[in-house]
Amino acid sequence: MRRSRPPRSYVALVGRDAVGLRYLGALTGGAVCARVYGVAGVTPAQIGRMTVFTSVSLALALVLMTALGMVCLADTLAPMLHLTPLMVH
Repeated sequence: MRRSRPPRSYVALVGRDAVGLRYLGALTGGAVCARVYGVAGVTPAQIGRMTVFTSVSLALALVLMTALGMVCLADTLAPMLHLTPLMVH
């Protein structure tokens, strides 16, 4: 019988947690999610997809909030960046 390989998302999740455990001495959020959701029957692939989705959502939200802040507070930010307010817009 041929053994199937684990999904790449699971391998990435385990790798990230191994690095976190090695350098931080603690489990990262992915390992905690895997343990908690695993008990509820969520597969490692689903946990990996959920982790990617939340990471991308956070990144997009940060970009949006940064852009909104630059547009709304151009007069305040311009001197800090050594630019004119019009260039910040």
